[in-house]
Amino acid sequence: MDGRGALSLVADRVGAVFDEPSTKRARWIEALLVVVLLATGAGFRYRINTGWLFAGSDSYGYLRLADELHQHGRYSLGPGAPLHYARMPLYPLFIALVKGDARAEAEGGDGWNRITRPQIGIDVLATGLLVYFIARRLGGRAGGLSALGLVMLCPFLAVWPAAALTESLAMAVSTALIALLVGEARSGARYFAAGALLGAGVLLRQDTVLLGAAFVPALLLLRVGWWTRARLGLIALASFALVFAAWPIRNLHHFGDAHAFGERVDRQSNPFPNALGFHHWMATWAPDGRAIPRFVFCFNDRPCPLAARDFPEAAFEGAERATVEKLIQQRTREGFTDAVNQGFESLAVDRRARHPFDCQVGLPLRRAVAMWFDPHDDILKNPRWLPWPALFRPLLPHFLRLVGTWLILFALASVLLLSSATARPTAVVILVAMLARTLVMAWLFYVEPRYTVEVMPIGCALIGAGIGEAMARLRRRSAPSTRSLWPPSRRSGSQL
Repeated sequence: MDGRGALSLVADRVGAVFDEPSTKRARWIEALLVVVLLATGAGFRYRINTGWLFAGSDSYGYLRLADELHQHGRYSLGPGAPLHYARMPLYPLFIALVKGDARAEAEGGDGWNRITRPQIGIDVLATGLLVYFIARRLGGRAGGLSALGLVMLCPFLAVWPAAALTESLAMAVSTALIALLVGEARSGARYFAAGALLGAGVLLRQDTVLLGAAFVPALLLLRVGWWTRARLGLIALASFALVFAAWPIRNLHHFGDAHAFGERVDRQSNPFPNALGFHHWMATWAPDGRAIPRFVFCFNDRPCPLAARDFPEAAFEGAERATVEKLIQQRTREGFTDAVNQGFESLAVDRRARHPFDCQVGLPLRRAVAMWFDPHDDILKNPRWLPWPALFRPLLPHFLRLVGTWLILFALASVLLLSSATARPTAVVILVAMLARTLVMAWLFYVEPRYTVEVMPIGCALIGAGIGEAMARLRRRSAPSTRSLWPPSRRSGSQL
């Protein structure tokens, strides 16, 4: 048997399980593999959760809001504290519902399990299955199972349900939103649900609003008239407003300001005015997110030994070093006053005027790349989350290579799917969602690597679909050499 004959034989055998039309045996094998992958992913997450929990200052802010909401029905940081508007309300509401009165403190408490175990269930049964169905519609059985295996076993995703943070819920909401928009969706009900999910996602965390960019290609690529596109878009906008509007209306009533997307907060989750100037100034010279923990966190804590000499040379031009030194000293004396804020804001405005391309395009692009290629943030640096440490700890230095491999697969899958007429619309929707979020976040200087997590599952769906497309092309190339047992595929961009 020559090489082409062997390749065809392998394709035929694999096709008995992975291609359409399906047989009863193939469906049972597929269902078994899905169950095995879901169980493996759940076990992986449960093992992480039993040996490690991430709880930072953000976590305790959410807990304080949830406890006050549960005990007294007030959205506030505690008894006697004023009503709160700086943090979006959906995650504290989730904690209040699942945790109840259980204790959740650094020393322990059943409250942590009441938070993290539902998050594991959501991550596996919602995010995992949705990724599977997106990829399966696009890439057949091979695509669906590949995507499910990737999302269940990827360490960058598996760690988040054990963190008392919004990421695991945000992944589920974002994946569900994209699942509704792909597959030549023309149903008004689907766009109503997608708009409502976008509203819920923004109530969970502000940056989810960037996924609204996915509605544009989803509508433009529909094979319908402009009136139908406009009607579906208006339906989505109306459902978004229906879900989201209660939050700014509540804030207008209580504070005279909508605070639609919340506000910056300090380490205790209190509103943190007059901090954006320093943030904007750093965005004019910082090429990645490493400056955030090194300078922003220190600057936000008072007192802080920060001085102008601690900043890199790229932070200054001309006499700016002396100006920054004076502003830091003024901040130490006066606190975060409007004068300090405006001083840093003026530096940022002047730098952007002198170097518009570098500040508005060059640096944001460098930060966008760094967001994806540097996974070593405060959570993934901690080896305690690794299950079975003796086996997995040696992998820690190779995390960057794992991310690089993920991105290479993502790039190859994107090229394959964009060259396929049936797969192209779904691929464009996913790519626009991921690129819009990454580029805007990088431009705004919100560039911690964990901000990529929200869209990594849909990236896994695209990779899985690319694997399915590659297998289909391999089968088509090898088919002429021998009679194939692999029937023609019926994959299309049909609805989920």
